[in-house]
Amino acid sequence: MKLIFSLLFLAFSSNLFAETYSVNVKRASSNLYQDSSGVFIETKYCYQYTYGDNAILKYSPDSYNNKLIFSTGTECQVKSVFNSRSTPDTNSTSANVSSSSYLIEVAHNDELFIINGEKFEAQTYCLGWEEGESVIFLEGSEYGACASATLFNVQRDESCDVWCE
Repeated sequence: MKLIFSLLFLAFSSNLFAETYSVNVKRASSNLYQDSSGVFIETKYCYQYTYGDNAILKYSPDSYNNKLIFSTGTECQVKSVFNSRSTPDTNSTSANVSSSSYLIEVAHNDELFIINGEKFEAQTYCLGWEEGESVIFLEGSEYGACASATLFNVQRDESCDVWCE
């Protein structure tokens, strides 16, 4: 019983430490996507065709649950991440992929958010989004210099469209 609990804990915790990255990918080949910075993402059984999609990459070298989440909501299992100057390696991430996440400083009534000192209003509602949660800007500016933006909530694995103020 103790062994089963340990295995379950390891399986669950491996996804907790996965890094979340905002990437812009295009399909390079069957089960191979390339980020605009030159990083390649090798997937398993992924049939998403794209020529420049803002996506989310959840990746940790020790995780079995790595995934690439497209703006359409399609999720593909990630086998490895590598740059063009190296070979595929499931045990290392490329330094070229960077995470730009911001904390929600104020969340009011599922529709008003202060992020990076700027005010953003939900176009409909961002249900349950709370202070302290991390977001990545898929579209728009983290400085509020935009008409609208699309945010991805890292903790909730969901996106929401907002108006920039």
